[in-house]
Amino acid sequence: MAKPALPSNFLLDPQPHKEAAEWIASKPLIGRQAFDDLLPELRARAFLVTGLEDANVAAEIRSLLAEVPAGAEWVKTRKEIADQLGTFLSDDEDTAGDARRAALARAEILLRTHGFQAYQRTQHEVMSRQADVFPFWQYLSLGDEKVRPAHQALDGIVAPASSPFWHDHSPPWQWGCRCRKVALLPDEVDEIRAEDASRLPEAQRVIEGTALERLERGSLDRGPTNQVDLRTDVQRGNLRGYHFDPGSLALDPEALRDRYDPATWAEFERAAKANKLPDGRTVWAWLNGAKGPPPNPPVNPVPKPVPSPPANLFPNPVQNPPLNLVPKL
Repeated sequence: MAKPALPSNFLLDPQPHKEAAEWIASKPLIGRQAFDDLLPELRARAFLVTGLEDANVAAEIRSLLAEVPAGAEWVKTRKEIADQLGTFLSDDEDTAGDARRAALARAEILLRTHGFQAYQRTQHEVMSRQADVFPFWQYLSLGDEKVRPAHQALDGIVAPASSPFWHDHSPPWQWGCRCRKVALLPDEVDEIRAEDASRLPEAQRVIEGTALERLERGSLDRGPTNQVDLRTDVQRGNLRGYHFDPGSLALDPEALRDRYDPATWAEFERAAKANKLPDGRTVWAWLNGAKGPPPNPPVNPVPKPVPSPPANLFPNPVQNPPLNLVPKL
């Protein structure tokens, strides 16, 4: 069975996707401490640029990211995000070049993370609704030299759509991940099984039985001396690490409560009621549906002509200081 081909425009020229754009634009800005206090399932719903404390700039970057699923060019948007980030990096002539490269690299990570999350979230919802017809999912990497070994090891593997494996390893399951998953019919999986019959056990793609149990725990058998460690940050015990589970993005607080012991949930609820977003809502209010201000408009809208004010109408204008992304409680 031929591996599903990636469209030629998969990375640099994504197709307009209104729902993905709206999801990015709706992410609330959040401070570092409040973000760290979120449960792992909730972090992909919020927007944080580490080290950036100006909420106005963070909102501009969020708006730029949302423009990519709406049809904006990837490379152009990366440059615009780097321009926003560049104001917070070194302006020393000796390090300006390094700072620019760092800004572009960070812009790329932001684009991949939030853009791919948005696309994969909507795709996951479609695939989940169709799981009775397409009960298997296949993991696919881009297959180039930039793919990490663990992600390359997963390339082509097939697991049931109902497997907990997909809660931890649905792309993008690590920073900068460019992989994807596709849905398969039972007949397609039977074809792969038939092809696997001539392969060594460690090279087989349809993962079942004890091999599936190990996969769900974060280990892939690829030979007697090649046990690939696939554990995510959360599986390693780092609850503040990166986590993306598209299946949990729509869970309400009551459904989340059932996943945790009473002490852990009580600590989270206490922090959520104390921590505030820059727009004034508590994290708890946001999670329970309280509406914030509408997302900021496009970064560079066409301005409406405004008549010039009379001279000296505002002789002492007061500039509003930037918002502090980490509010004082």
